[in-house]
Amino acid sequence: MNEKDVRRGDDAQRVLAEPILQEAFAEIRNRLVSQLESAEIDQNRRRRINDLLVATAKVKKYLESVVAYGAAAALEIEKQETMLERMKARVIRRAA
Repeated sequence: MNEKDVRRGDDAQRVLAEPILQEAFAEIRNRLVSQLESAEIDQNRRRRINDLLVATAKVKKYLESVVAYGAAAALEIEKQETMLERMKARVIRRAA
């Protein structure tokens, strides 16, 4: 985990927070579900729509996983920095 992971997480968070992207995910899902609810579609079309729903969900989940990994990376970096600061303080106390 490194700063690049933190930046990627921040970027993914900004993307997910964009109202137009939220609207797009919701609208695509609503349209696909609406088509699935139609009793007049054949099995191949139903399967294709389901595949599109799954793909859309996977895109969103991927972005969410990048956000989570970035947050974990930020915590790990903070933990390492805090540990380094404590070690420096001990060295200074012992030297004094």
